[in-house]
Amino acid sequence: MTKFTEMIRDLFEETEQKQLATFDESITNPDNVVIYEQIQYGAEKQWHTLDIYRPKDSVGECLPILVNVHGGAWMQSSKERYKYYCWKLVQKGFAVVNINYRLVPHAYFPAPVEDLNTVMTWILEHAKEYNMDPSHIYGTGDSAGAQILGQYAAISSNEKYAGQFTFQIPKKNVFEAIVLNCGVYQVNYECRRSDLVRMIAFEYLNLENKNPEQITEEEYHSLYEQKIDLFEFGKYVTSQFPDTLLVTSETDFVKMHSLELMRYLMEQNVNARLYMCVSKEHELNHVFNINLKLQEAERCNNEEMEFLICHTKQN
Repeated sequence: MTKFTEMIRDLFEETEQKQLATFDESITNPDNVVIYEQIQYGAEKQWHTLDIYRPKDSVGECLPILVNVHGGAWMQSSKERYKYYCWKLVQKGFAVVNINYRLVPHAYFPAPVEDLNTVMTWILEHAKEYNMDPSHIYGTGDSAGAQILGQYAAISSNEKYAGQFTFQIPKKNVFEAIVLNCGVYQVNYECRRSDLVRMIAFEYLNLENKNPEQITEEEYHSLYEQKIDLFEFGKYVTSQFPDTLLVTSETDFVKMHSLELMRYLMEQNVNARLYMCVSKEHELNHVFNINLKLQEAERCNNEEMEFLICHTKQN
């Protein structure tokens, strides 16, 4: 593990612990959720596990599926950190599949995308065992998780893009609609300064963490160009990309990533909306929506679920 990776992981861990300390029992110990934990979906037991959450009052009901992909700079966090957020989503009538995936430095790009592909294969094969409807699958992800989910949505809706990866998707256009929260979608390679987003992305792409002015043209074309191109999936969006709600906030340090992805979606006539959250009372920082004590987070999450629920009613 590099010192940079260790620093980022420690920073995220400290932030998460402070936030979790504010959650009360109504959040951490709900009595209206049925929980299936630590289900292994892939070969590596340490990484390839998922949980399934269902509303307790939905016995015998076949529910639409909502897959959650956690954030954490591709190197930190887990489904355990996101279970409280997912338990809130369950109350809107979804069977929520909350997943773990491989992280840096154990694995690098595109390992998390491969893991999401394995998750989707598992869901299609095992959904009926948990009374879930595999014909109606939705997704939500934040930060790095939004990038992973968005990239997989592009792969499953663009055969040419899919052909650049070694794994085989189990079903085209597998998501009916997705919600992408505060995502990181560009490497920011052209930024001629020390840029945290680029440094984290380089770590995930397993590229030497240099400033662009230190990278020769030969190095760029032989080592950096292909990985950066595959990572930045916006240019591979087609009209078949699923209906999308992009969420960010006025004070999110990567809000321009959502605006740029929205441009790609509009160019391809994708049914997409941009939800920019603003507050006079609180500073809504990166992935504010998982801070369940904020009223603004509750309003945002309700907006997201209404977006998805509209699709379940249409279908």
